[in-house]
Amino acid sequence: MTKTAQQIPAGWKKKGLTEIARIRKGLTYKSVDYGDEKNGLVFVTLKCISKGGGFNKDGVKFYKGKYDQSNVVESGDLIIANTDLTRAGDIIGAPLFMPHLSSNSVLISMDLSVIDIDGNQVIKHYLYYYLLQDSVRQFMRSISSGSTVLHLQLKSLSSLDISLPSLPEQTRIASIFSRVDEEIEKVEQIIEQTEKLKKGLMQKLLTKGIGHTKFKQTELGEIPEEWEVEELSKVCRFKNGKAHEKQIAENGNYIVINSKFISSDGAVVKYSNDNLKPLSAGDIVMVMSDVPNGKALGKCFLVLEDNKYTLNQRICALRPINGNPKFYFYVLSRNSYFLNFDNGVGQTNLRKDEVLKCFVPVPPVTEQEQIAKILDAIDGRLVINEKTKSNLLKLKKGLMNDLLSGKVRVNN
Repeated sequence: MTKTAQQIPAGWKKKGLTEIARIRKGLTYKSVDYGDEKNGLVFVTLKCISKGGGFNKDGVKFYKGKYDQSNVVESGDLIIANTDLTRAGDIIGAPLFMPHLSSNSVLISMDLSVIDIDGNQVIKHYLYYYLLQDSVRQFMRSISSGSTVLHLQLKSLSSLDISLPSLPEQTRIASIFSRVDEEIEKVEQIIEQTEKLKKGLMQKLLTKGIGHTKFKQTELGEIPEEWEVEELSKVCRFKNGKAHEKQIAENGNYIVINSKFISSDGAVVKYSNDNLKPLSAGDIVMVMSDVPNGKALGKCFLVLEDNKYTLNQRICALRPINGNPKFYFYVLSRNSYFLNFDNGVGQTNLRKDEVLKCFVPVPPVTEQEQIAKILDAIDGRLVINEKTKSNLLKLKKGLMNDLLSGKVRVNN
């Protein structure tokens, strides 16, 4: 992406970013200048940038101090992040379009910059997709300084080459990406709605059951009269994991179940040739350690195959004595009992005795199976939609490689 002899199609041009756009940095501010909705203008901060690009409204603040017109942004402006607090550099240089936030002036912080394009040379949406490419994201990280906090060196953006077809072809390319993004957004909405449905069903099924009319008060609140409440120690057998660091092998025979494996739903995998802590179908494995406010603590994974997994340290295995494993997987995963051990300050390390003191509902096994079947069907729908989303993202990535390099032309 830097200035090289990379070939481009005949008729295309290659120009540095600062030749086709002006970079306008945001407002330097102090926290005392923060206002509120009644006393201040909408102020877009670094926290408004989602990982990899995209807008997060939770990061919006309000500003009541002095500013000038160069700090004002309009709906539809192309924005990039100048600063990044993530270790992987997921945000630095990531682009987004400014959404409509207010009928009054909207300001951006010094951690963000506006890219004011020259409309005679580049289409805004074409440039947006160009900046999303993995190679450009890597370039942005390479021109950033800092160890714990990354700062984009804006002067170095002049060395970022942009391959430019004609304006009509730029428009057609951007239109193709926009249509793919629309399909991705539709799938994401379906996933969001399905997750809301699942959450509501879990709340109802795990507390009210199926078809009950009489209830009683317990340590877990109101549950059906036919149900019991037990400590986990009475319902499941417990097994601790073991360190596998010295047994990690790239092409090992066994998957090591560690925190990253569970938190990523099996996407991040390490292998071992030694099965130090064997697991069997029906085992529920759970993360016992996590950083403050982490998303892994208490998260579970249900083992469905024998002789495939080995259990790492700081992960426990829980095996129902008589109950349905899938039912207890839904009961235990990210259970509020475990999350309450996280004080938001130090690392959380659950002990065996703490885990086993968790109270759980005990419906009849036949009802456990019914509840598990309903929730499993919802999860099946989520898997299908997540796969559809993954395929669309792969399609988009392939199109970026083909269309933004000119390997495939869009002439009509």
